[in-house]
Amino acid sequence: MNVSEQGRVPIVDRRRPVMRRRRGALCGLIVMLLGLWGALIPFVGPYFNFSFTPDPATAWVWTSARGWLEVLPGAAAFIGGLLLLMSGSRLLSQVGAALGTLAGAWFIVGRTLAPVVGIDGIGTPEASGPTMSALQDLAFFGGLGAIILFFSALMIGRLSAFGARDDEALDNGTDTGAGRRRFYRRHVDSSSPSRHERSGDEHEILIQQEERGPNSNTSP
Repeated sequence: MNVSEQGRVPIVDRRRPVMRRRRGALCGLIVMLLGLWGALIPFVGPYFNFSFTPDPATAWVWTSARGWLEVLPGAAAFIGGLLLLMSGSRLLSQVGAALGTLAGAWFIVGRTLAPVVGIDGIGTPEASGPTMSALQDLAFFGGLGAIILFFSALMIGRLSAFGARDDEALDNGTDTGAGRRRFYRRHVDSSSPSRHERSGDEHEILIQQEERGPNSNTSP
């Protein structure tokens, strides 16, 4: 750790775990777009003969089944992806990744569990032929949910690894370089050391800096 010529010492903020926004930007954008697709395709699909019966030829028809099985998980995935894309907070990013994971899982198992929880009327694929019907089913539910689940779970793993490395580096008193906010003091006040949390090595550097003067440069 280096002390600058002005006597500034980086102090790691332990109160709020922050990170670079671009860490989850790509996964967040993918999850957000997939969630938007999942929420809108049941309403715009009929324009392209790409929908589930009933009402295959009518766009923008609201049913409770579409609301519970498509709009709800699509909206959750969109919000989760937006949090991953925009947030610089590790906590909010974890919330976004969890929302995406739940949304993807519900896209996958929602149709199977629908009769159990009293949701009826999702219908069958409008496409003719087993191949197109399977592709349409994947595009609306299983395949869509699997992709959302994959990217959301990937972000959960990345955020967990980032937090573990960051906490370990913080305990060792090293600079992680991961975009954490740092606070700088131009003048050292040794009479109130409790104003900032610092390790023993940092405190020793401050004492050496005071003894040598403001223009010295110390590297432990």
